[in-house]
Amino acid sequence: MLEQVRHPSEEVRRASMELTRNVLGTEARALELAEHVDEGWLQVRTGKLTPLNTTLRLRSGTCLEKSLLLASMLGAVGIPSTMHFGVKKERGELIGHCWLSVEGRNAYFRPGFLEIAAVSL
Repeated sequence: MLEQVRHPSEEVRRASMELTRNVLGTEARALELAEHVDEGWLQVRTGKLTPLNTTLRLRSGTCLEKSLLLASMLGAVGIPSTMHFGVKKERGELIGHCWLSVEGRNAYFRPGFLEIAAVSL
């Protein structure tokens, strides 16, 4: 899956370029892509990762799938990102979450999660 992030498909690259064609500045471009990836998405828990092209077309996915797609789209337009993994305990259960940051700003972050790992992409 990380290979798809580091080397986006032509479909992901084309969508990323089209969405940011008239947007100036790294932060504005990152926000445009983040809003596109997050808009109207459904949280789906399948137990397996969906290929990024499918995630892009279906517009549904987990926080991990959305983060992987957004990292791929950001990379396609030359914006580096960092993927974060965290956990929290809720009603006696350990819950995981994944989110991205660009230049220190978080996307998909939910308060209360303790970061346990981060990977620069």
